[in-house]
Amino acid sequence: MTLVRNVSRGDLLHVVANCVDRAYLLDLPGVREQYLRRLGDATVRRDWRVFGYALMSSHVHVVVEAGGAPFETVFASLHGPIARWINGVRGGLGSVFANEPYSVTFPPEAMGRVLAYVHNNPVRAGVVADARRSRWTSHGAFVRGGTAPRWLDVGRALAIAGFEQTAAGRRAFGESVLRRSGERREDVFGEIDTAAMGRAARSALGTTVRVAHGTLVAARDGGDAGARLESPVHVRSGAVVRERYEGDLREVARHAAAIIGVSLSELSRPTRVRRVVEARRVALIAATRHLGRTAAEMAAFFGISSPAASKLTRWDSANDPERDAVVASVARLCRGESTGLRVLAG
Repeated sequence: MTLVRNVSRGDLLHVVANCVDRAYLLDLPGVREQYLRRLGDATVRRDWRVFGYALMSSHVHVVVEAGGAPFETVFASLHGPIARWINGVRGGLGSVFANEPYSVTFPPEAMGRVLAYVHNNPVRAGVVADARRSRWTSHGAFVRGGTAPRWLDVGRALAIAGFEQTAAGRRAFGESVLRRSGERREDVFGEIDTAAMGRAARSALGTTVRVAHGTLVAARDGGDAGARLESPVHVRSGAVVRERYEGDLREVARHAAAIIGVSLSELSRPTRVRRVVEARRVALIAATRHLGRTAAEMAAFFGISSPAASKLTRWDSANDPERDAVVASVARLCRGESTGLRVLAG
């Protein structure tokens, strides 16, 4: 992941905009309808294409292809009028959206997985049982057809994602979204290291820099908080989405157990034995960071809760190269590649 200052024509972007303090401002009457109408106006007029969206209570997700107009111009022309409209409805003043929206670029081959992540937002939030039941994502336009706003380019999005623009193609797309309902942001995009981005920007600009809530904040004159420059952050990656390992998860666990030096059967038993916990952690990290599987899938395999699985995967590889090497070895073995096995020190 690297910090980039400009978005180029043709870039595919996943854009997120959060309401101030994550307030449920989009639940106000008529707000979502207004947002969709103005989204179409803001993008069509500036030669941007919209491929998908999800309007949640406190934030929005939009999948777009960049046109000739700057990112900031497009979203300022959208969020400025929306903020004024919302303040008129609620009788409020001030900001509605927190800072500026932030975006992650992704390659064309990731389109299906990014759209699935966006369409499954209401599912992960517990609002609906499956993506087909939400009124406020573009999923219905993809799977049912005939209901898409004229500015939503469903046909091209399906084609980029590798699905035919037929009834069968739409069904296949819907099935792929259903299969990916448990994927989280880090499963799809990986972890965005904002600290590293801040260090890179600080080095480039020669001034105090931090990255917060998707915004680059730089002091103009060596730290004066009253004179600062704020700019939206765009994160670029040439390979955002990892290829999904479709093999048996038992193989991931088996390789991790063999390298750490415990039996496979121990990994599914309730225990705090250090080596067993370490083997489970290695399997989880290898599966989620290298093999494209979700923490929820691994949690189900091990018979543990999803929060417990997520806790095990919180780890900084830069500060633990030994474990990093073991995790990489497990992933290579699952792919049938050769590797040097090594047992972690007790």
